[in-house]
Amino acid sequence: MHSKAPFLRRVIVVSSALALGGMLGSLGVVGRDREGLKFEFHWSVPVLFAIGAVLAVLFWRVIFQFDAGASVEKTNY
Repeated sequence: MHSKAPFLRRVIVVSSALALGGMLGSLGVVGRDREGLKFEFHWSVPVLFAIGAVLAVLFWRVIFQFDAGASVEKTNY
């Protein structure tokens, strides 16, 4: 990650990873029963959080590669 402002990019990546991970992780907490919504911890919460965090990091990696001048043909995923 080459940048003129590496600290700002780290803040962007970490905050996005926490936000997307938290959003996906919250999907594993919410359920329904007869009375409405229920909230209880489920084993899938950490898995969903990790998936969301990884997706956010990969997203920003692609964005920063294009910002650095990489073309679509040269990008290695």
